Amino acid sequence: MGIPPLIVNTEDPSGVIQPRLVRNAGQNLQVTAGRYLYWGEPDTEFGGIDIPGLRLAEAPADRAYLWTSWFF
Repeated sequence: MGIPPLIVNTEDPSGVIQPRLVRNAGQNLQVTAGRYLYWGEPDTEFGGIDIPGLRLAEAPADRAYLWTSWFF
């Protein structure tokens, strides 16, 4: 496994890390699992921002994925 991609905003303490794990489950089968993990205070790039004129905020959600690839 290598170093996971890491994106950090140098102007404020916010960022995202994207760890993943890739495994060969067979000769023609590959399984990939990963996450997107965001952090930051409100009003930062990755922490979320308020939407002007509304009492709402927009922020990225942590998420996970699982891919199965079959090669033939």
